Amino acid sequence: MGIPVTAESLANCAGDSSIREVSLFLAAGFSPDTRNKFGVPLLSIAARRGNHEIVRFLINAGSQLNLQADDRGTSALMDSVMSKKYDILTDLIKAGANVNIKSKDGQTALVVAVGSGDEKFTEALLKAGADPDISDSLGTSARKYALLFHKESIISLFNTYAPPKAV
Repeated sequence: MGIPVTAESLANCAGDSSIREVSLFLAAGFSPDTRNKFGVPLLSIAARRGNHEIVRFLINAGSQLNLQADDRGTSALMDSVMSKKYDILTDLIKAGANVNIKSKDGQTALVVAVGSGDEKFTEALLKAGADPDISDSLGTSARKYALLFHKESIISLFNTYAPPKAV
């Protein structure tokens, strides 16, 4: 097929949504948790690129859902929020991805969703058990960001799915 048999070539195929080639690499013994030269796992590469078919394939192939990329410290679930790929987010949640992982800068997927004002992603994450009170490296949580930036519709979602704990 003219494709070098290397981990980097596999990563490129995952990014390009070349399902046939990715399946051949895995059949040849490559791990579904292979990383590219920057330390980004295949699942994150596919999530960042919005390659839903590759994400599903890697989930079914047993890819570890919560691996964090070396470049940003994000998981595939976080990458799906950043790239605004709701279908990928929901597949990762259904497969059991951890919704409370922190990136290198301490952000969770929920902080990212709140920061972009995305109610749909915020609601999905809250329904999956995302904790709105986990603080990032600045000491601010998703709930605090919503209050700080007057995101009333998101505050309403917090009140519905994760009411503040009584003190």
